[in-house]
Amino acid sequence: MKNFSDEMQLQGTGFGGKLNYVAGVYVQRQTVDTLWPQTYFELLPILPPVTVTNNFRIKNKTDAVYAQGTYSLTGALRFTAGLRWTRERVSIAQLPAATFTFGAPDQHKTFNDPSWEAGLEYQATPELFTYLKTRGSFRSGGFNGSAPPVNADATQGGDLFKSEHTKDVEGGVKFRGHAFGRPATLNIAVYNQWIKDVQRVEFPDPDGSGGLASIAVTVNLPAMRVRGIEVEGSIRPASWLEIGGSGALTAAKFTKNSTVLFGNLFQFGPVGDTPKWTGTAYAQVDFPVPEDVGAVRLRGEVYAQTHQFFSNSANSIAPGTKLPGYALVNGRLEWNRIMGSHFSAALFGKNLLDKAYFTGGMPLAGPLGHNAADVGEPRTYGIELSFGF
Repeated sequence: MKNFSDEMQLQGTGFGGKLNYVAGVYVQRQTVDTLWPQTYFELLPILPPVTVTNNFRIKNKTDAVYAQGTYSLTGALRFTAGLRWTRERVSIAQLPAATFTFGAPDQHKTFNDPSWEAGLEYQATPELFTYLKTRGSFRSGGFNGSAPPVNADATQGGDLFKSEHTKDVEGGVKFRGHAFGRPATLNIAVYNQWIKDVQRVEFPDPDGSGGLASIAVTVNLPAMRVRGIEVEGSIRPASWLEIGGSGALTAAKFTKNSTVLFGNLFQFGPVGDTPKWTGTAYAQVDFPVPEDVGAVRLRGEVYAQTHQFFSNSANSIAPGTKLPGYALVNGRLEWNRIMGSHFSAALFGKNLLDKAYFTGGMPLAGPLGHNAADVGEPRTYGIELSFGF
C-alpha cells in the first residue's frame, strides 16, 4: 500500500472573540494492491481443488475543503456549524495474477458529497453541559475487485457500489462535579440515525455455479435506522478508589431490507455485528506510595454484551449465525515513573476467567453451505515496558 496525505488549516477568532473558526483543505492519495488466492473443495485424489485468484489495484484520490465555526450567542449558549465538501476519484485495474479478470479495461468513478454539522451547546452551570446536534455525512463508494468488471452495481451484475449517506440527531448532557460530596462524572447521549444506500459485505454467487465462484463484495441496501442511548459515569468514594462504568443500548434495523444481487433477491436482517446491550464496569485503586517511588495503580474491569449475529442475512440465507452473549474479566497493574525515572511498567491480563466466547464469523451458508464463527482470545497475560521522553 502507498499512502500520502497533507492538510493546510487556518484558525482564528472574530466579532470581538465571539466567533472561533477553522477552515482548511485536505488531500490524500492512496494505492492498494490486493492479491487474494482461494481454494475450494479440495478432495484429492478424487477431485482436484477449485482455485480462483483475485488480483487488483485500487487508487483513491481525495480532495476536500472545509470550514467550521462556533459563535457565542450568550455567555453560556453557543452555536456551531460546519461544512465539508469532498471529491473522491476511485479507479480499479485488474492485475496479471487475476484468474478471470486480467485484461479488463480500467474503471474510474468520481464521488462528490457534502458533510455538515449544526448544533447548540449550553453550559447550564460550571458542572453541567448540554448539547443538541444534527449531522450528515457519507462514506464513499468504490469498486469490488473480485466482482465481474462491469461498470454497474451488483443489482445489475457489476462491480460498483454506491456511496452510503447518513444523517442523525443527538442530544446529551455532561456532568463533572460532586455527588454525595465526592468527585463524580456522568455523561448521557441519546441519538437517532438514518442511513441510505447502506454498505454491507455479502457473499453472493454471481454466475450461479453453486458457490464455486462465490465472492465477498460490498453491496448497498436501501435504508437502515439506528437508535440508541449511551451512558458513562464514575465516582471517587475515596481519594485512592475510583469506580465507574459505561453502557450502551443500540437498536439497529434495516427499514428497507430487500435488494437484487447478480439476479437473485436478497433479504437482509437482523443487523449483524451489533449487540443490543454492551457495558463495562470497573474499579481502580491508587496505592498510597511515596511520590519519589512513582505511581502504582490496579484496575479491574468486567465487559459484557448480549447476543449478536455475525451475518446480515440470519433471517434468510444464513441461519445459525447467532452468537451468545458473554462477559470477560480483565485486569491491569501499573507502576508509572518507576523510582522517579522515565520508565513505566505494567502487568495485564485479559479474559482472566478463561471464558470461551465468539467475536464474529464468516457467513458462507448461501454460496458454500456452511458458516464459521471466530473464537475469542483465551486467557492472556502480558508485560508492557515504556519510556517517556
